[in-house]
Amino acid sequence: MKIYLRLVKYLFRYKIRLACVVMLSVLVAGTFGVQISMLMPIADVILDKDFNAEQFVNKIIGEDSYAVEPVDGQEKLDATPLNAQIESWKTRFWKSERGQRLKAYLIYDVFADRYGALVKVAFFVIVVTVLGGVFRFLQQYNARYLATRLTIDVRNMMYRKQIRFSLLFFDRVTVGAMVSRFTNDVRMVNQGVI
Repeated sequence: MKIYLRLVKYLFRYKIRLACVVMLSVLVAGTFGVQISMLMPIADVILDKDFNAEQFVNKIIGEDSYAVEPVDGQEKLDATPLNAQIESWKTRFWKSERGQRLKAYLIYDVFADRYGALVKVAFFVIVVTVLGGVFRFLQQYNARYLATRLTIDVRNMMYRKQIRFSLLFFDRVTVGAMVSRFTNDVRMVNQGVI
């Protein structure tokens, strides 16, 4: 842990890139979550013989989730404050004028017919997948850039420190040990950052 804390001062030189890596990581996770959450609507459109756009949209936005009762033998769990706050925001949005307009648009335009809905949901999943791939590429590129710059900084710092040592130090330490520190140890730091 102490080593990582020492590396943080080197990472703060690249704080904008570090912030980009963190933001892109969140976006990658978000697109993955959207992909997973869209599997159920696709299955509902494909498998439901009596496809009803209004019920489908209500299921997507979660209006029918308020009526869910606990399974026999289970107690009803209290919502955590964060979940309660999210549900409150979601409820307020869908009851607002914008939410009602968006709901009407989804029911009467987007999901008006079954196959059109399937095509639109599938297209949405493809777009989110492509965006997730772009975000992932940018995240990995910036993370590797950070790791490479950190490696260069650590090697330069080690070199500046090593040229100040006395000749007696070089008599005691083997060349292999010094080369190992410059290559293997710094590579381990690089892999730890990525």
